[in-house]
Amino acid sequence: MLVSPKRSGVRPTTDRLRSSVFSILGSKISDSYVLDLFSGTGAFGIEALSRGAKFVAFLDKDTSCLKQNLTSLNLRDNVKIFTGDYKSILKKISLDFDIIFIDPPYEKYKPSEILNSVKHLCRDKTLVVYEERKSLEFSDVDDFFKEVDKRDYSDTQIRIYEVLI
Repeated sequence: MLVSPKRSGVRPTTDRLRSSVFSILGSKISDSYVLDLFSGTGAFGIEALSRGAKFVAFLDKDTSCLKQNLTSLNLRDNVKIFTGDYKSILKKISLDFDIIFIDPPYEKYKPSEILNSVKHLCRDKTLVVYEERKSLEFSDVDDFFKEVDKRDYSDTQIRIYEVLI
């Protein structure tokens, strides 16, 4: 069981939703380089590691629960933690990722704003998994990201984009 923040407004991804996402991704996780953006508890990245990801970078404004979870699971290898504002930190990262999980606070950011901030981290065939409230519009997403799947779960939507360079 992962440690979650106690403050109000925190919305950890449900086990059911996360399981569905990983079923969709299947074998693409194995040997992948993963970014868990707005990582919170680290659930997406930790799951990716358990399914054979080669490396996971975690990024969040508050990484205290993430650090507790990684320590309790004895996950110290093949991870990098970035703490702070996502915009300023993403500008400093020079890695390319195979899979990027984006799970921002619901309705706080425009999807196009976040997606544009990760463009330089993508390579050909990068998959971007974006979780957001079902009612949020994704109308201004750049053609750089080709939507390949969309699923609704209760009040949540998952959109999966593929980058073709």
